Amino acid sequence: MHLMNRGLKPHSRKLIACMVVVIMFFGILGLGNLDSAYAKTEWSEPADHFEVWLIDSDTGNKTHLVTYTFPELEQMPQVERAYSSTDSLPAPVFTAARGIDLIDFLESLMFDMGTVEKFKFRATDFDADNFPPNYGKVLQASDLLDPDRYYFPKIQECWDEYWDEDMENPSNTGVPGNFIDGSDEYTRAEQQLVRPMLGIISYGCRAITSDPGKPVNTEPRFDLMDGTTRLRLCYGQKYPSECITMHFLKWTYKIEVTGKRLEGAPPVVKVDSINNTVGNNANLTFIDDEDWRNAISAVYVNDTTLVRDSVYNSYTVEAGQITIGKDLFPSEGEYNIKIEADNYLDLNLKQQVIDSSAPSTQYEVTPVEDAAYTIGATPDGIRTMTVNSDYSGMKYFGVQVTPVIEHEGVETLVFNQWRDDTQLTINAIRVDFDVVQEAQAGFNVQPGDIIKVYIVDQLSNDAHRNPVPFLFPIEP
Repeated sequence: MHLMNRGLKPHSRKLIACMVVVIMFFGILGLGNLDSAYAKTEWSEPADHFEVWLIDSDTGNKTHLVTYTFPELEQMPQVERAYSSTDSLPAPVFTAARGIDLIDFLESLMFDMGTVEKFKFRATDFDADNFPPNYGKVLQASDLLDPDRYYFPKIQECWDEYWDEDMENPSNTGVPGNFIDGSDEYTRAEQQLVRPMLGIISYGCRAITSDPGKPVNTEPRFDLMDGTTRLRLCYGQKYPSECITMHFLKWTYKIEVTGKRLEGAPPVVKVDSINNTVGNNANLTFIDDEDWRNAISAVYVNDTTLVRDSVYNSYTVEAGQITIGKDLFPSEGEYNIKIEADNYLDLNLKQQVIDSSAPSTQYEVTPVEDAAYTIGATPDGIRTMTVNSDYSGMKYFGVQVTPVIEHEGVETLVFNQWRDDTQLTINAIRVDFDVVQEAQAGFNVQPGDIIKVYIVDQLSNDAHRNPVPFLFPIEP
């Protein structure tokens, strides 16, 4: 019943109370259909991986195609887009997101797009709420992949600003909570076609609200994007008042695609994102498919034909892995890899190789001066803010980030709260700090608490990968 505490007027509250009773009644009748009965939570753990499964549209057989880590997703082509939507209050919402184009992603996995019927998405809050393992948000392909979907940048300008006034005396629209009469043509004037995507970093917010404590943004805020909702599903509207915000699924870690892959499609192979530096072999990995593995007939890197199990220009094949010799990657850059197998479609991959001897990425992190804390640094160059003896309670700690040697893509700014040599809390902000150069995080502090802040490439639960620090040397 939290709806009763969102700053709604008395008449609105009476109406919503009636609506809640009706919804609860029909919800009881429809408990067998969890897809329609479930209400999303306010917060959950961000996804730490992304699984892709195929549900054969003829047999119903379920096949695990691939699981990606976030470093692997971030190596894929990235898009940055704005989306509009309407939520169930109703109110207009803007969402800014950067991540992977869903259609491009599915095509890269060799899905036969003409056969795709529907999608089921699973998110971390479903796990936290103990929903059955087979439960997920289901969207039809004809709806999600519809090419006639739009971003409406003027959606907020055309909303009835008196939507939350007395229900018995609404504004001159006569329809509180809707668009101003005659505004639809104006709203559509600057519409932009948008395709669906999965946001690795994103930010969504209402453009109007009745609660003074709720944030309001009248445009998509790319500067506030972070990874706290990753992955967030986003897609366009058919018309400005279409209510789809509830389908912008957050914390998504799994997709099941009902359909088929192209005839003769090989297994999904992942390029090396862990040891992809000059001087190392490239380990290409896949969920083992013995038939395809035994059918491999040729491997190429750029224009070089590789020789299996040789000393030079070599590759080896074992269950779940193809290893390509380090001499094929003599310098930093992008390499084209082609794998041919008898009776299978050719597989084309792009392997990024980094020169580990190149100057290290560096960002200078400078705490904002404040009377509540004293600024310092650890011997290894991590900036600190130590809470002074006369301060306690909730406090925001701000920093400025200056790129010295830039890093392509997004970075992670980490705030750690320490007390008595024990880490209490961690807060991570993931954005492109070549563009966004200010950030802050809030903590409930006591005198003597230390906030350490530093920047790395990213945090990960992968036991085989450590964050790469982007520290700028501090003068002693």
